[in-house]
Amino acid sequence: MFFRHLFKAFVLILTILSVNLLTAHLDNYLSDYRGQFDALTFTLLGMGVVVLLFYPLFAWMDQGVDRIAREFLTLGKRLIGRKLGMILAFLAGFYGLFYLYGDLWFQTNLHPQVMDRLENLWTRLRT
Repeated sequence: MFFRHLFKAFVLILTILSVNLLTAHLDNYLSDYRGQFDALTFTLLGMGVVVLLFYPLFAWMDQGVDRIAREFLTLGKRLIGRKLGMILAFLAGFYGLFYLYGDLWFQTNLHPQVMDRLENLWTRLRT
């Protein structure tokens, strides 16, 4: 029972982060057209686009992330067990989103920095 709730929490976290990432890209895209309309028109159009896209996008992302997470969990369960597989599947999805957020917010690849920090941590733990 605990792992079913934990799985749902993991799926919800990944869904929220995924939808927010996509809507941030949408906001950035819409902002490129801000100067072509007056503030009132742009605001109404932008809000309309967000409302029209957000609900179906959230529903689609929820189903997609749930399906992908279940496939990861099934594979993880077969290879390394249910509990560890679920945690590793969540961490893989979270790290993928982490990478995409770093690209969105800083236009940089955060992976080398993460690897450097993990290497430093490993070195400190060994000594």
